Amino acid sequence: MIQRRVDLGRGRTWCARWWEHPEVAVRLDALRLAWYEMSAPAEPGGDPGASYSAWWVNHVDPTLITLLDGDTGPMSGCRPDHHSASPVPVLRTEPAPRGAPHEHS
Repeated sequence: MIQRRVDLGRGRTWCARWWEHPEVAVRLDALRLAWYEMSAPAEPGGDPGASYSAWWVNHVDPTLITLLDGDTGPMSGCRPDHHSASPVPVLRTEPAPRGAPHEHS
């Protein structure tokens, strides 16, 4: 359904094994869920109308910018014809100190 030129000369890349990149899988699943929500008619027999356009503009386009980014995206170490098992490092985190404001009780 989506067609894009992807090569590093254009600053974009893709991995044919996209499902092996957790961030990619989660983001694409979020697109799927947003599609279901936005394409459902507001009332029985109704028409979703502008929701179709809004899904592309507000969801798909920004997601693709992130996913296809050949420099910093989650598949940036891959090429369309080559999968890298660890293309980019996972953001490092440290445990929150006890009593931190966002800690769940």
